[in-house]
Amino acid sequence: MTVELKEIRNVLLGRTTLTEDGRITPVQKGEFRVSAGVGDGAVAVRFWGIAKHSCCFETKLEPDAVNEAARKSMQEIGRGVSLRWQPDTVACLIRYVLTRPTVLTFRYIDNIPTLTAWSGRGIPGWLSLRRAVKAFDKGLPEEIVRSDRETPKLPECVKGGKTPRKRKNRKTKNAEPERPEEQPPVES
Repeated sequence: MTVELKEIRNVLLGRTTLTEDGRITPVQKGEFRVSAGVGDGAVAVRFWGIAKHSCCFETKLEPDAVNEAARKSMQEIGRGVSLRWQPDTVACLIRYVLTRPTVLTFRYIDNIPTLTAWSGRGIPGWLSLRRAVKAFDKGLPEEIVRSDRETPKLPECVKGGKTPRKRKNRKTKNAEPERPEEQPPVES
């Protein structure tokens, strides 16, 4: 797991501190912070991992204006997050009453404005991802429209998900068991 993904994971686990400007930031390495509890979605993140949903947008505005519009939309729906390892990313944390918390990150990937929502895996996390993306989309100005094109690949530093394991050679149930070679009887 990369440091950028660990940073998002720490925010979802509740390992954050409040900064002077009212935003939250993940705790630094070496600091210890106990998360709020089971109701904050930390159990899903810890045991099942992180789910993500990405979508891209189209606009004719300048990148600075788009980032400012994204920041304003995120201020309306959640608390701003300062990510140390991703300073060019606009981010926020949204906490829901019945579903899991979600971290939204907005950045340009290959010159395409891209939103990625992160939450704990499972049905409540999936609902949180969809709800957060819709809320973000509603807060944007009319000049920024969600696109149907395929989302660009996240940079290697932020890719999430489980790493594939190497499978051991397992015998299938229908395969014949190995038979030892017959050896001639030993005469004594």
